[in-house]
Amino acid sequence: MLIMGVDPGPEETAFIVVESEPFKVTDRGILDNQQFLYRVEKMWISKIAVEDVQCYGMSVGQSVFDTCKQIGRIEDRLRHRNLFFYKRPTIKAHFCNSARAKDANVNQVLRDRFGGKNKGQPLEGVKSHIWAALAVAVYHYDNK
Repeated sequence: MLIMGVDPGPEETAFIVVESEPFKVTDRGILDNQQFLYRVEKMWISKIAVEDVQCYGMSVGQSVFDTCKQIGRIEDRLRHRNLFFYKRPTIKAHFCNSARAKDANVNQVLRDRFGGKNKGQPLEGVKSHIWAALAVAVYHYDNK
């Protein structure tokens, strides 16, 4: 089964496609939001797990609203697909037993579970926001 993890952003969207059994990264990248939507519409993916935004009770800037718009575009353009939305604190708690965990802690759990990110390793090429996309994909797999 192919699972796509998606970390939307205000201008770019990070994604990763993983084969679940055995674990293998088949595609990954960070694309301009419009390029991402165009590309993902052409792909056949079993499940798409998207990191969703959550209110923390604090004021936010324009980038959060722009990210919300991108999440809406994803939901609209891919509504006929198996879409799942997950909040970041839920993902952190799953991997680190604490919603207050840092992204670096989640990334380390993923490295420990699947191997390194060096050449020839399963997570080769995973960087930046692709880590968040990987976390949401693995979270979905673990809780399907």
